[in-house]
Amino acid sequence: MPNTHGQNPIKRMLTANAQWAEDVARAEPSFFEDSAKGQSPHTLWIGCADSRVPDAVITGAKPGDIFVHRNIANQLHLKDDNVLSVLRYAVDYLGVEHVVIVGHTECGGAAACLAAAQNPELNLDGPIATVGNLPADSALNRWLEPLTRLAASLKLSSVSHAEALPVVVEENVKAQVENLANTITITDAWTKGSRKGQDVWIHGWVYDLKTGKLKDLNISRGPPQSKSILDAWIMAETVAEDRVLVQIASYNTNLQGVLGLPQDLVDWLAPTLQVSSFLSKERRAPDIVAVGFQELLPLHLGLSGFSKAVIEDRNALILSQIEAHAPNKESYSLIAKVVNVGVALLVYGRDDGIARKVQDVETTWTGCGPLFMGNKGAVGIRFRVSGPEGTAGETYTFVNCHLTPHQPKLKQRLADYRHIVGSLLFAPSSSPTAPSTIYDTSHLFLLGDFNFRLDIPKTYSLYSKIKTGEFAREIDSEKVREELRHFDQLTVEKAKGNVFVGLREGDFWKFKCSYKYKVGEIDQYSTKRTPSWTDRVLYTTYSDSPETPEKSAVSNVLYTSIPSYTTSDHKPIVAVLHMPARPADAPSATPELRLPASYTPTPDPLANVKRYTGRVADRVVGIVWWLFTLLGAGSGVFGVFNFIVGVSAWTWWRVKPITGAGPVSQV
Repeated sequence: MPNTHGQNPIKRMLTANAQWAEDVARAEPSFFEDSAKGQSPHTLWIGCADSRVPDAVITGAKPGDIFVHRNIANQLHLKDDNVLSVLRYAVDYLGVEHVVIVGHTECGGAAACLAAAQNPELNLDGPIATVGNLPADSALNRWLEPLTRLAASLKLSSVSHAEALPVVVEENVKAQVENLANTITITDAWTKGSRKGQDVWIHGWVYDLKTGKLKDLNISRGPPQSKSILDAWIMAETVAEDRVLVQIASYNTNLQGVLGLPQDLVDWLAPTLQVSSFLSKERRAPDIVAVGFQELLPLHLGLSGFSKAVIEDRNALILSQIEAHAPNKESYSLIAKVVNVGVALLVYGRDDGIARKVQDVETTWTGCGPLFMGNKGAVGIRFRVSGPEGTAGETYTFVNCHLTPHQPKLKQRLADYRHIVGSLLFAPSSSPTAPSTIYDTSHLFLLGDFNFRLDIPKTYSLYSKIKTGEFAREIDSEKVREELRHFDQLTVEKAKGNVFVGLREGDFWKFKCSYKYKVGEIDQYSTKRTPSWTDRVLYTTYSDSPETPEKSAVSNVLYTSIPSYTTSDHKPIVAVLHMPARPADAPSATPELRLPASYTPTPDPLANVKRYTGRVADRVVGIVWWLFTLLGAGSGVFGVFNFIVGVSAWTWWRVKPITGAGPVSQV
């Protein structure tokens, strides 16, 4: 490229453009001809006009990839026709799937607003002159006023400008994303569907000028669940109040402890909560909410017995958000919680109904890892809901499982399930002494990371693309996913009667595979594993007939994954189920499940021996691992290395000859 230094800026840009066009045409001869035919960008970028934040350059995008709108301080004012028209055109006519609000560090607009907000003479009762040498009603000051008011609301007057500015930058992005969510274009796309039929996601990022990297604020939201949730709530309103509504949520948080869960649970618990203003109509809240976690915290801490502190934190967070956002301000109580290593289960009941009728609450656990350790296994909660006077009511059993991973280990997963059925035991039901299995109940719900994978045959058309990004794009199609369900290990083995006998499931293929994603990404699968539906919810009830295994009296109102959570390589899933109403002529005894005549679940007589063998192994391995991790400053591998070096040094010191000492005389 010719030397353009010394030219005036305009001429330099024209010269550089001519050279760029030649370079592109040489490398990709059809590029400009194809570009002239039209555009189909995947993303609308709403960013700051700052010259240091060139969207295409910092994302490595090509012309045609990103539709762009930029202004001072990346604002999205709800009365700004400029940005609203760009948004409408991008979503409805270009078909963008993502809209991103992008702020950046050292933002001049945000800095000016912060300085004005920190001014003790700031008057919020009238127009604000953020830029002091301009009238308050000037275009620039009118534009910046909302951000100045936001900065003032953050109460940063006692914080240094350097420390406060990053806070203002991030809060500004969050506020603009909230504005974006409330635009007519986005609410229409989420409630009615976009004009071109695509799902639309909104995001918030901050670009760091010092590192050149984009930071995802983890505030993404959008379909596919939004429309399904609205449909679910509408359906819920049409069902008689005597039908219990159960919501089940499951998430493998990838061993991250308190860091593995976004603080905003709205997307995941959306069927219970008001997900945004357009869904804030009064709807019926679930009677029972069951929340399960797998890989709750780093394994060495879980094995050592530190899970309880994490589950207490999760309980407080879940309960506070359910009650803060319940559609009719319903309150909930924790019925029970149980955790074993990294597998945890919490069940809540509505205070105005189920919670008042709960009796005979039980919890149990079992491990099916090596030596029956709890790194894999299950936890369970059972309780009885009292019925009308003179009847025993019905029992509800919830089981959260985490089975053996990896595609080839199908036989081990089947063995895990048999072990869980035999050893996850509750108090006697019909027999006065024998413990009862998970099947001795009126209603049974299984949730968790079951780890069943896709076994795609080599003859299938997409087999050669499994380890490529092209396969991930193909399975965006529900039609393709419906074909793939026939290769799902769980579906195949359940049909053979080898696992989950008697249980039913909703149409899991209607949502995208829940595993394995690149951490930090909404929709990018890792090529290290075949995408699969590892995370599932299954159920059955006493009125389900073993003669019709594909039918259930339970109405599966909603069954989906939540792509917006990006802190794990799994996506959380959620299901909403309507239980059947109990017949008026139902017997007074507690009803129990009906199973195929060929299947008789039997308690393992050595269940407790195996459980506590596993518990001892958990603690021994966990504490040793934990000590090595402490010794290695957070790394168990370095801890072992440091231990070996330390022992070697100590041994050498013990056996080395003592120099400078004369011979020992005989007495």
